[in-house]
Amino acid sequence: MPAKPQAEPGLARTRRSRARARSSHFLVVGDRYADLEMGHAAGSRGILVMTGYGRGEYELHHAKWARQPDALAENLTGGGTPHSQ
Repeated sequence: MPAKPQAEPGLARTRRSRARARSSHFLVVGDRYADLEMGHAAGSRGILVMTGYGRGEYELHHAKWARQPDALAENLTGGGTPHSQ
């Protein structure tokens, strides 16, 4: 299985530009904080999915994160809940 590519803000900016979306309307969804950092660096909001690595990363490290997720989602089919800081 190929390795997951590193999250880069330029990728998010390019996708947002192609979609002609405002940063505030562009969401990055991921199960790693690095995914959300990429979105935040591109001026977008981030949703942390609690499946995969998400729950463990959140429980172990969220207190040290420079910026918290904008929302948490149990999975990709469930609704997200705003994150209270």
